[in-house]
Amino acid sequence: MTFPYINIPRDFAFDDNAAALPGAKLNIYNAGTLTRRTIYANAAGSATHTNPLVADAAGRFSVWFLDPDEGDYKLHMTDADDV
Repeated sequence: MTFPYINIPRDFAFDDNAAALPGAKLNIYNAGTLTRRTIYANAAGSATHTNPLVADAAGRFSVWFLDPDEGDYKLHMTDADDV
């Protein structure tokens, strides 16, 4: 089974002035909870990814995948200082 491709081509983190936010964190939770969702580094679901994802120096997050059978999810992004 392959999982849906979540970001095309990548998600980016920017501040209010459109400047990249290196080190920003993208948390993926089960909807309505603070339970972290298992995310995957490949579409086959054979390798898990860290959660939260951490943006690189250009504010880019890695490509990630979800298992569609696990239901709804929510995203919560913070800067490197968790603000």
